[in-house]
Amino acid sequence: MRGMAFIVLLLSFGFGGEVPFLKGGRVDTPSPSQSEGASASPCPNGSSTSGLCNTGAPRRITYATTTLNWTQTTSSALTGGSPGTVVLRPCPTGVDYTSGAGYQVYITDGASSEAVAVTGGSTGSGNCSITFTPFFSHTSYTIGSASSGIQEKNNAACGTS
Repeated sequence: MRGMAFIVLLLSFGFGGEVPFLKGGRVDTPSPSQSEGASASPCPNGSSTSGLCNTGAPRRITYATTTLNWTQTTSSALTGGSPGTVVLRPCPTGVDYTSGAGYQVYITDGASSEAVAVTGGSTGSGNCSITFTPFFSHTSYTIGSASSGIQEKNNAACGTS
């Protein structure tokens, strides 16, 4: 009996798909309002990878992004399994190269993309360096936030730089 109550509770919160509503004795599935992304304009909060709202991702799921979502393109070679250092110019707000708390960056090179944990770094005049050990080797790549800027926002708010 408790299992059934749990399922009803989950469905009432909309987990497991859309929950239709009874309207005038018939089942009525609500359509998204303008604020939920019913327009064909690009989604302002990144709720889809294909560019249009409610496509490429489950309907009514919004993925948060912040202004601290950063990327930089570089060609300093990295060797898989060996510590590497990358200089970020300018240093993005919220990058954590001091705490050792597991801050990660994402490396994209078109062949072997990966998230790596930053293990150290330092600051310079308007720039900073981060040190990490990639699993794959990379030559020309883009490095950026592994959290769409969410961790960087938390780090900046808490004073971690």
